[in-house]
Amino acid sequence: MIFSKYRMFGVFVTVYFLLASFKPWLDIYLGIPHFLVTGFQISLCFIVILLFIHKELSLKVPLFIFMIYVLARLAAELAHVYYEGRPYEEMVGAIYSAVRFIMFGGLVLLVGQYNNVKSARYLKYSLLAYFLLTCFYSILQHPMLGNSLLLQTAGGNVVSSNSLGFFRANGGVGGTVIAYANFLLAISWVIFYSEFANKKFHLFLKLCLLLSLYLCFSRSVFTGLLAMYLISIVYDKNLKAAFIMAIITLGIFYYQQTEVILNNYSMMVSYSDANRTEAWVNMFEGVNMLDLLMGSQVGQNTGLFLGDLEKNYSGDSFLLGTLNDFGLIGVILFVFVFTKFVFSFVGLKKSTKFGILMSFILVLFINSGFEKLLVMLSYFLAIIIINSAPQVGHSARLEKIVSR
Repeated sequence: MIFSKYRMFGVFVTVYFLLASFKPWLDIYLGIPHFLVTGFQISLCFIVILLFIHKELSLKVPLFIFMIYVLARLAAELAHVYYEGRPYEEMVGAIYSAVRFIMFGGLVLLVGQYNNVKSARYLKYSLLAYFLLTCFYSILQHPMLGNSLLLQTAGGNVVSSNSLGFFRANGGVGGTVIAYANFLLAISWVIFYSEFANKKFHLFLKLCLLLSLYLCFSRSVFTGLLAMYLISIVYDKNLKAAFIMAIITLGIFYYQQTEVILNNYSMMVSYSDANRTEAWVNMFEGVNMLDLLMGSQVGQNTGLFLGDLEKNYSGDSFLLGTLNDFGLIGVILFVFVFTKFVFSFVGLKKSTKFGILMSFILVLFINSGFEKLLVMLSYFLAIIIINSAPQVGHSARLEKIVSR
């Protein structure tokens, strides 16, 4: 039965990534809206969770408390909308916001004790194959490279640029570059923390990741990578990581156009961050202690754009969006559950756990995107992969897994 669970989870991942891969083309050639495909993917995810959660994956206390809290907060919001006679769209937004966290809880239960090395290897190459496809899509989306206007908009894709004129691709994952930045962080975990038997293939993946990071050009994922490198340098005394950071730093300071680039980048950052921090400050205006603890309005940051709901109310911060929806209690429970989840994998090095956790929190504080099933699933798959395959400098950990 356990093997059946792993096999079916692999089938689900395969079907999910195939649908994600063809989502733009289904829109272009068959006229199937991307939200219908997304709805089917979410339904499929729930079916897999319900069918393959077994007794050994019983509810842990923190997750149980978190899920009960989310459902209770949702019920209170729906009752408030109903009795106040507010627009029904707010009910849709509230339900969708809660569903995302229910899905998160289900994935925690489903993969919390995933230790099948053979199936994890299959998941690894499924995830990396989809990553390589997104890299190809990013190239096609770029006006100087592929200039495919269809791939820039079909399948729910939203590409953009910044004030410096950098075109920012989203890899065809649907949504904005924010979602793709989150996905690239999950890929970075796999490439940075796990070993590859084929060193040339590993180098090829690193080059594709660098290209994807440039085409996406998201400061949030750069910040996450910086945290991973710093933890590796301090905790593991990783001389290679220290050398790479030293070379990058020297290159920045000694490059002829460094001053011009830094000045322009500073202007871009100040404009972007001014809007973002202003949104963060506005969130706390007129907020009482009850709103701070329990949240102001569930579903206000869904991105559904229904009624008066605002996607950018929280300045694109997933954690601050959660603060607005479910309050400080919801944020603390969410972070605590994910922390317990990461630290429950005995095969992960402590530095790996801290690197994953710190980069995850930083990216989710700066940007949203985690609410997308593709992003959420990618994070879970990355942790399964790293835990089930040798990590850099930590190959002996497989003996711990086998001996359990």
